[in-house]
Order: sequence, then C-alpha cells, then structure tokens
Amino acid sequence: MQIITDIIITVIIVFGPRLMVVLCNKVKLLGMLGPIFLCYALGIILGIVFNGLSLDNSVASVFTDYTIPVAIPLILFSANFASLKKIAKPAVISFALMCVSVMIVSALGFCVFRGEFEYASALSGMMVGLYTGGTPNLVAIGSSLNVPGEIIAMGIAADTVAGGIYFLMLLSIMPKIVRKILPAFKMDHNEDAGLERRLSEEYVPEKSKFSIMNWIKRIPALLVAIACFGISALFALLITGSLDNDWVIVVVMLTVTSLGIAFSYVKKIRTAPGTYSTGQYLIYMFSVAMGLTLDFSSLNLNMISMFLFFCFVQFLSVIVHMVFAKLFKIDADTALITSTAGIYGPAFVGPVAGALNNKQVILPGLVCGILGYAVGNYLGIAQALILDMF
Repeated sequence: MQIITDIIITVIIVFGPRLMVVLCNKVKLLGMLGPIFLCYALGIILGIVFNGLSLDNSVASVFTDYTIPVAIPLILFSANFASLKKIAKPAVISFALMCVSVMIVSALGFCVFRGEFEYASALSGMMVGLYTGGTPNLVAIGSSLNVPGEIIAMGIAADTVAGGIYFLMLLSIMPKIVRKILPAFKMDHNEDAGLERRLSEEYVPEKSKFSIMNWIKRIPALLVAIACFGISALFALLITGSLDNDWVIVVVMLTVTSLGIAFSYVKKIRTAPGTYSTGQYLIYMFSVAMGLTLDFSSLNLNMISMFLFFCFVQFLSVIVHMVFAKLFKIDADTALITSTAGIYGPAFVGPVAGALNNKQVILPGLVCGILGYAVGNYLGIAQALILDMF
C-alpha cells in the first residue's frame, strides 16, 4: 500500500506543476497568482487530503531536499554574464542601488518586526533574495537557513499579494509618477536591435512543447547540475566536517550558485536547450512537495503581520531606490525596469517595458534580472547571518 502511495505522490509532484502552468496560461486570474503559488496551494490541499486519510506522504521530503540545489545552477547556466558590458552604465548603477535599497530596508524591517517572528532575520534575508532576484531566491535562502516550510509558504502568499499590487502600479500609475521625479530616458537611435533579440532569446524561457523528447534533450544539462550539487555537498562536508552541521545547506547553496555562474561561461552549457525552464520547473516541483509536507497546526505566525512585513520592505525599498536614483541622476525608465528585474525577474521585464512604451530598456532589464538570480543568494544569506547576531 505504501509503495502505491509513494508512486501516486511522485506522479503528482512531477506532473502537477505542468497542470498549474497550463492553468496559469488559460485563466488570467490564476496567471496573476503565478505557478509557484498554485503549486504550493495544490500541495497544501493534497497534503490535507493525505493526512485525513492517514496516508504517509514522507516521500515528498525527498523532493524538498534535492530539487532546489539542482534548480539553482540550471537557472544560472543560461546567463550570459559577459553581456553585462553591453548594457548602459546607468542600468548597472541603478540595479546596484536597488540592491542596496532592499538590504537597508529589509534590515530596518527586521528591527521593526523582529518581535513578531521567530525567524525575523531569516525572513529579512529571504526578502533580500526575493527583491533582488525573484521567488527562486526566496525559496533557496529559506531552505538554506532551515526556515520551516510553513513560513516559506506564508512568505510566498504575502509576496503574491504585495507583488501583485506593485505590478499593477508598474503597469498603470508608476511610469507617470516616476517620470515627473526623475530625468527622462535618452533614446539611442543607433541601438543594435539584433543584439536585443539574441539576448532576449537567452534570458526569456522558450515556450517549447511539453514532450518526452524535449526532456530527453535536457538530460545532459540536468546531469551537470546534479554534478554541481554533488560537488557542493562534498565541499560542504570538507568545510564543516559533518553533513549534520547547520552550516551544510548554507555552504551547498552558495557553492551551487557559484558553480552555476562558472559553468555559464562554457558555451555548450550556456546554449544547452531548456536549462532555464527546467530549473524553474524543479522550483515548481519543490513547491508542490513542500505543500504536501506542511503542518499549519504548529504555526503561530500572524498572516497579517507577515503581509505587513513584506509590504513594508517591498514598497519602502522602491521609494528608497527612487530617492537614490534621483541623487545619482538615473532616468525614470531605467530605474523602473531595474526595479522590475530585481523584484520579479526577467519574465516581467517585457510587460513593464510595454507600459513604459520603451523597447530599449528590455535588454538592460533582462540582463539585470538574470544577474539578480546570481547575486540574490549571496546578499540574502549574508544579510540573514549578520542580522542573526543581533
């Protein structure tokens, strides 16, 4: 009986995310919530069902332990970091200012909300990763700092609401407001449209058909990512002396991030088909598996306080970023697109560039978005460890 249960759970974790992605593409409201949120919801609902039937769903823990360390290098493999030198200096400065803004405000948020949460320092670090590189970094940092899955899930739920509000603002009122405060964007009439197209193809996940053949083509890159995880685990063992040490996961996450960046300079790996989308899919599988293992009966966190914490960091960091942009004379469109890249990642750059009616910010937005995936884990973990001293 247990073998059958394990098989059913494995099938749900492997193929459930595909259903969530399809629903996001078909239903506009679900698309606004995003696949990660829906995958958590699917896992939570099924977890309640399995618990009600007194069925053991512990096999899901295997997926929560191993999917994230493999997903991170896969996401980074497709990054062309050499293209950083091809984007305008203001975009690099603006992205750096955004990272500084998030770290300052998340530290301030830690001081304000530390009495509300047992894991306040970790939450602060998770938000640094989230608002410089997107949801995958939040999940990776939370996992590396041994944050309970219930808190990670609630953080994603709070960010879904707060992030949804800000995204609607980016598509509506934010361009008008910011353009009144910051200098106007200077159009480059000699822009290389071909370069933008080529780099866009690298940074935006391809919409290939979901088929066995497509997944077979992705096996070599997946094996390299698994090898990165294995090397990271061995390195962590050498550093800590034991796989039971609390620092093991931190070392593993930082090492797989570093290896993902290193292998992105190998052209065959960088151009391998589907590395980005495969990494994202593993994040979705993690979300379903984590949802299955959650136990909300032991959770004492106040959801309203969590929501306020995330809103505090997200919206105040945007304000601080715009103040810095004013001081450093960054134009409005660059400031907004780098803010989008950090908070949401490359996938949301296009719609915001459309709202700005400025295609020339797409390239710097894409590059900064993938850069955020790389630096977010380092910055978030460092922030959490520093704040944990206080």
